[in-house]
Amino acid sequence: MLTDGRVLRHVVARALGDAERPLDDASLRAKVIDCATRAAVPLTLSAADRLAERIMRLEHEPDVGSVLASYT
Repeated sequence: MLTDGRVLRHVVARALGDAERPLDDASLRAKVIDCATRAAVPLTLSAADRLAERIMRLEHEPDVGSVLASYT
């Protein structure tokens, strides 16, 4: 609601990141870094960047569980 009384609404049927509106690699990487640096136990920017790199190459990781475990 705006101060002049108008109410603005917008409905998004498919949020960005939905299978029908996937994030591009750069946006996904930025989102991982943003989330990791704002977590309850935040990572440093450097650690978040390394985590994002590993997530972007997840298919090459021999043990997916170790990816997140190494950042806790």
